[in-house]
Amino acid sequence: MLKPLLSYFCGMHLIEVTTPKLASQFIRVNVEINKNNPNYIQPLNKDINDVFDRKKNKTFRFGETTRWILQDKEGKLIGRIAAFTNKKYKNKGDDVPVGGIGFFDCINDQPAADMLFDTAKHWLQQQGMEAMDGPINFGERDRWWGLLVEGFQQPPYCLNFNSPYYKDLFENYGFKGYYNQVCFGLDPKKEMSQKILDRHAQLKKNPLNIGVDIILFDAEDWGDNSGQVENSFCLGSQYWGNNTHVPHYTADFGILLDMVGAPNALFGYEGYSLAQASTYVSLVWNTAAEAGYSNYFKSFDRGYVTDDHVYVMKATKIPMIDIIDTDPSTSSHFGKYWHTHDDNMSAIDKKTLKAVGHTVMNVISNY
Repeated sequence: MLKPLLSYFCGMHLIEVTTPKLASQFIRVNVEINKNNPNYIQPLNKDINDVFDRKKNKTFRFGETTRWILQDKEGKLIGRIAAFTNKKYKNKGDDVPVGGIGFFDCINDQPAADMLFDTAKHWLQQQGMEAMDGPINFGERDRWWGLLVEGFQQPPYCLNFNSPYYKDLFENYGFKGYYNQVCFGLDPKKEMSQKILDRHAQLKKNPLNIGVDIILFDAEDWGDNSGQVENSFCLGSQYWGNNTHVPHYTADFGILLDMVGAPNALFGYEGYSLAQASTYVSLVWNTAAEAGYSNYFKSFDRGYVTDDHVYVMKATKIPMIDIIDTDPSTSSHFGKYWHTHDDNMSAIDKKTLKAVGHTVMNVISNY
């Protein structure tokens, strides 16, 4: 029978999480640390447990994780931390193996925080890691990522929440800011902005005579880049295509918007779109030309891109095109920022978004 690893330091007890009971205490730490903060919202237990569940987290295909809780001499929960290795985790400029830490919580006590950091660092070194990033997630970057340093209001779903003193605990140990991540939220209790109200007024004045469904997909879905696992990408669109939200759902056509915000973007004819939905490729590109956006929507073959539109067409037979940026200077034809920390707001241009938005709206309005 496995026994939890116990370490003692200055009256504090460090325990490795190895049992369901200790896993529950790991979650409880977050509650104990933040329960008196009026802006704290406890994450769903399931969302935390799923990260450490081998059956549910596909990141275990590429790495390992472990976690610890910290108690004071009376047995009170005062901290926690998790450490990860992930062969898929790499950032621009990394020249050594980098591990990660996350789910860090601690009382405002530097020795306690240092004990947690030291423990995670030692474990990562044993796994062959030479650097340590954090706080990050053992999985997708859209959740449990980063340290909150501004805007300590109620957190968006599945984003980290912490008190301001955490920044000092990290920086005093030696962590330095790597990049700034901005998260936006909308207060449902406040009146909508005038811009949204104006746009609604325009649509109300000239209502559309057709229905429009908006569906959000993520093509990556932890696909296998080796090519040895068939249909490992686009899991969301595969599922939706075979389990549509309305039985026997159909539509005249679909438009996939993929990386449509880059400065000076170039949108060429994507191969699958041209082969299976050429009528709508012509419709969109002609509409863009009429609106004065030919500098974005160019007449060239971009090549085939396996993306969500491919699986939607395969499952539903609905013709669908992919509007996707092309960077001729890279071998992949994706932007240099693609799948890096440089994929931030500087890679978004209002003029490009306007060109794409106006084009799509004109297509819908005139259909």
